[in-house]
Amino acid sequence: TTGWAVGSAGTMLYTSNGGESWSQGTWSGGTFYTWKAVSFASTSVGWVVGTDRTILRTLDEGLSWVVQSHGIEDGRSWHGVEALSESTVIVVGDAGKVLRTTDGGLTWSSQATTAFVPYYGVSFLTESTGWLVGDMGTIMHTVDGGLTWQAQGSPTLNPLYAVHFKPTYRWVVGNWLLPDGTLNFETTGKEGWAVGSS
Repeated sequence: TTGWAVGSAGTMLYTSNGGESWSQGTWSGGTFYTWKAVSFASTSVGWVVGTDRTILRTLDEGLSWVVQSHGIEDGRSWHGVEALSESTVIVVGDAGKVLRTTDGGLTWSSQATTAFVPYYGVSFLTESTGWLVGDMGTIMHTVDGGLTWQAQGSPTLNPLYAVHFKPTYRWVVGNWLLPDGTLNFETTGKEGWAVGSS
């Protein structure tokens, strides 16, 4: 089983044996960047996003990475990426920015949202239905593949850093008044979320 992990100082790690061992990935751009998220659409094709609004794509299982242009150059960060297929990808980040591509990242378009807080995580249940989360307890929902986003009720004003959806469960993780600073949220339906077990 192949997996990837990314982090500070340009770090990229990969495993081909389900995490029993990890090796350094290949990135020729130095240690300036902090990578915030990684998502693969297939074994060969994937994306990494991070600081300075950088988006990278690989077509060869991570052997090489190419920077993709998108037109936003404000020096801030991308924090989340979800590859729905080898052509359709959603990227979220600071200042309420959401990018979407349907041609593998050759071109990117900005998607309008109603919040201007940093977005930290994004997850899709299907190619049409997805969620993103961010600062101030923000939860946004799309049913058209990320073209439009609508706010959903959230039980917190604390930052939400990650969201993960599967057919049988869905979770959001963020800051809360607990010793370890985290708490899970469980959806109660289309319109809102409730506090779950921690």
